[in-house]
Amino acid sequence: MDSQFAQAFRSASPYIRTHHNKTFVVFVGSEVAESDALANLIRDLSVLYMVGVRLVVMVGLPTTYDPVSSSHLNEAMARASKIRFQFETHFALGVPSKHSRVLHVPVVSGNFVIAQPRGVINGEDFLNAGVVRRIRGDDICELLDLQKIVLVTPIGHSTTGRSLLLDSYDLATAISTSVSADKLVLFDEHEWLVDSDQQVRRDLSTAELERILGEGTYDLEYTRRLNMLLASCRAGVDRSHLISYHREGALLEELFTPDGCGTQVSDKPYRVIRKAETEDIQKIHLLIEPYELEGQLRVRGIRGLEKELSCFWIAELDDAVVGCFALYPRQDQMAELGCVVTASTYRDLTLGRDLLHFAEHRARSDGIETLYVLTTQAIDWFVEQGFKLASADSLPGEAAREIDERRNPKVLIKKIGKNA
Repeated sequence: MDSQFAQAFRSASPYIRTHHNKTFVVFVGSEVAESDALANLIRDLSVLYMVGVRLVVMVGLPTTYDPVSSSHLNEAMARASKIRFQFETHFALGVPSKHSRVLHVPVVSGNFVIAQPRGVINGEDFLNAGVVRRIRGDDICELLDLQKIVLVTPIGHSTTGRSLLLDSYDLATAISTSVSADKLVLFDEHEWLVDSDQQVRRDLSTAELERILGEGTYDLEYTRRLNMLLASCRAGVDRSHLISYHREGALLEELFTPDGCGTQVSDKPYRVIRKAETEDIQKIHLLIEPYELEGQLRVRGIRGLEKELSCFWIAELDDAVVGCFALYPRQDQMAELGCVVTASTYRDLTLGRDLLHFAEHRARSDGIETLYVLTTQAIDWFVEQGFKLASADSLPGEAAREIDERRNPKVLIKKIGKNA
């Protein structure tokens, strides 16, 4: 087996387990549905279906802020129907395989959206423009339980028999909350969000996104899309994602790799730092082994990790270990900070500092006043974090004697006590 493929599959396996039986709403705008990117997108959606993801596909049509005439409504209905048939056609191809039969991927649609007319606003009749009144979420969930992909278009129906054109973004938020979606994924022209300082933002809290939107940097349509991501998370969706439909395989890359390829938004902490447990040993080993082979870390191996497990803490994201550190208490209110590692592909470049700050907090709570590290290649980084070069003589006798002279590590010390 190719080692690169094996490593990629190992990295993806925690996400396969995590995403199984979860509900994702995928927003596909008409510009995507009517482009050459649709065929590849549906292949990726089929892969999600195969690994047990419950899928609702929301087809978006351009938003109108004017009254919707009968001719406009008919055009929108015809366009939505054409897109629906395109989805059905592509999904009918199934998932071709060289070694097995074609897997059928069933897709269904229906009258899941109860709407009402927008009515008269400031004296202006909005005619056939509607707003969401209610989503038949139970009906959608029943179909998801039957392993169907549910397709929804922004055409709603009133209790008086009228068809109405709805705002696609408001509908996507309503759909996401009605089915208790775990994720809302938005396909867009942009690969990720860039803030007013021209900084790429890969992970955002809802508070950060709200602040960025308040700066008024983006055009109306893009702002509405970002507000959809924000509103969905605020309404209970765990995470929303912005990815580019121009990037081949973007959906799978965003959902099954630690670094992803877009911007994700969450109203909750998107990772946790916690004490390592026995079942984490293999994950920690996979994380630190490349650094051990390069000589950046002393070799612990599985047995060494078993012995030192009580000293380890891990950073976890979607059941994947993306960082770790170890605290070894010594004499004289000192502790060694060791094995500070982050996954090489993890997108959050602040994780290393977060691990260090967490380690300092834990050490202080245990009465530690001084931390020291033994490093061969990360000297500058630790200096940037407030550590100072020192000699081995500044360490407690036992700690100094344990230094591996063959590695010839540098000693760096940082005071973290109350008077530091």
